[in-house]
Amino acid sequence: MTPTKNTWSFPKAPNTTKYTHHDAAMVALGAPLGVLAYLIISSLIPTTAALFLCNTAGSFLMGWLQPKNPLISMGMLGGFTTYSGYAQAIHAPLPSHPTTATLILILIPTLAITGYLTGTKLHHATRSNGGARN
Repeated sequence: MTPTKNTWSFPKAPNTTKYTHHDAAMVALGAPLGVLAYLIISSLIPTTAALFLCNTAGSFLMGWLQPKNPLISMGMLGGFTTYSGYAQAIHAPLPSHPTTATLILILIPTLAITGYLTGTKLHHATRSNGGARN
């Protein structure tokens, strides 16, 4: 008996976004500004609190503003919402305080998602009331 060929595959999504060298340059210019904003905040309040604040606020702004410009979206807000810092915040207490690490693991993305959804809801409410933002 010969093996049958598997003919099933995932459907291909249409490629609606074309990134250019200009977009990459905008991300490269915006990211340090977002990181700088994060560093300023983390110098004023404890690092874990800064992660909660920056990831939640950055996700909220992404949902509310829904920026199309890569300087702001992937650049500034991407640098501001520092998920590499999130990984470090989980790793540091893990050996001696696994419960704390687990709470950080769960709470930061939960707050970020909540922030994004809240921002998106505000964006749509603002647009439906005649106050469109771009």
